[in-house]
Formats: sequence, C-alpha cells, structure tokens
Amino acid sequence: MLTRSPLQMNFMIISLIYLIMALISWVILVDRRGLSVHRWCAGSVLFGVGLFFMGMRGLVPDWASFTLAQALLFFGSALHVQALQLERGRAWRTSWMVTLGVGYLVVFSVLHFKVGSEPLRTGFVSLVQAILVFAVAWSAWQLGREQQSRSAQAIAIVSLVMVFHLVLRRSTFNHSMTSIQLWNQTPVGFLVTFIAGMVVAIVSHVGYVGITLERLYHQEVTARACAEEESLRADRMAHQAEEASRTKSDFLASMS
Repeated sequence: MLTRSPLQMNFMIISLIYLIMALISWVILVDRRGLSVHRWCAGSVLFGVGLFFMGMRGLVPDWASFTLAQALLFFGSALHVQALQLERGRAWRTSWMVTLGVGYLVVFSVLHFKVGSEPLRTGFVSLVQAILVFAVAWSAWQLGREQQSRSAQAIAIVSLVMVFHLVLRRSTFNHSMTSIQLWNQTPVGFLVTFIAGMVVAIVSHVGYVGITLERLYHQEVTARACAEEESLRADRMAHQAEEASRTKSDFLASMS
C-alpha cells in the first residue's frame, strides 16, 4: 500500500476544508442563493475535489490526478472570480473562461505527457495558480472598495498572501525540483503550506458569507431610511393639509 507524502496529506486535508466550508456557506445562505452564491459554492466544490485527486496521486490514474485535477482547480478558481465579479455586477464572459481553461489544459497535458519536464510543468502550474489567485484578490479588492465591504477586503488580503507564498516558494527553489520536494517533506514546509491553504479556505468563505450579509444589512438600512423619509413626508403633507383647512375655515368664518 502506497503511503501518502506530507504534501499529499496537505492536499487531502485542505480539500476536506474546502468541501466543508462550501457546505457551511450553502446552508447559511439558504434564503439568499443568487447566481453568485451558486458560482462560489460550486467553485469551492470543484477546487476541493481537485485537491482530493492530487492527494490521491499514485492511487488513481494519472489522467485523474493530473489533468482532471488541474481542470477542477482551474475552473474552481475561475468560478470564485466569476462569483465576485457577479457581486460587482460585472460578470466576465463564460466563453472566455472556458477558452482559457481549455488552453491551460492543453498546455499542461503537453508539458506532462509529451515533454515530460517536471520543473517546466510545475513552474507553469504555479504561474497559472498565482494568476488565478491574484484575479480573486483583485476582484475582491475592487468589490470591497466599491461597496465598502471589509469582508471582501479580507478575501483580497488572504489571497494576496497566497500569491506571495506561491511566488516565493517557486522563486526560492526555481532551479531544483529536488529542493522543492525536500522542502515539502519537512515539518516547516508542511506547516507553511497547510496553514496558508487552511487560512485561505476558511477566511475566503467566511468573507464571502460576510459580503452577502453586509449587502443585506445595507439594503435593510436603506429601506428603513426610505420608509422613515416617506413617513416624514406623509406627516408633513398631512400637517400642511391641516393648516390649509384651518386657514380656509378661518377665512370663511371672517367673511361671515
């Protein structure tokens, strides 16, 4: 029986966290499930399943633990970006995302099955992952700026931390795959990767739920303010009508 490497154990644990957080988000937002909520939760499920297949590498066929896993990870992240863009009212075209995803898978498959260069393949994957996570951070930051949402800003911050982790990890071990593998197997490497993945998974989902609840709160405050304004306007009109009636009565009384 094959033993799981520390990195594969990381993938398995974090995949479970993503699936649990997706379920929690889905339950909390049960009465508020718009298109963006469906996209976000679906993206989390795809991402979690993708990590699961990566953690099962060696026990499942290569096409599942490599190509299928990368497809799930790519489209899971893309759906997160799309969910945030929908919250902004500026959804990206689905055809663009599908085209980019297919192009990514084609290049990945060539590098893995044809070229067979692990450093080149992992470098390409790290670059694309960093770009996708940065897209999440950018979308969340724009949303936070436009709607004054601290929850969206929290998503942006943790996503930028993950981008920094991916870039630093890759640049530090850029010339040696053996060094990367050894780093992943050390307790420090395991903890850094695990903590980064866990924090992003938890904070991003809590933040997304917070975005929805913040929007509903602002809508309620706005509705309450509008109702109070309408009430004050009605009171003023009633007072003016009463004053006009009194003035008319006084005038008729003086004429008689």
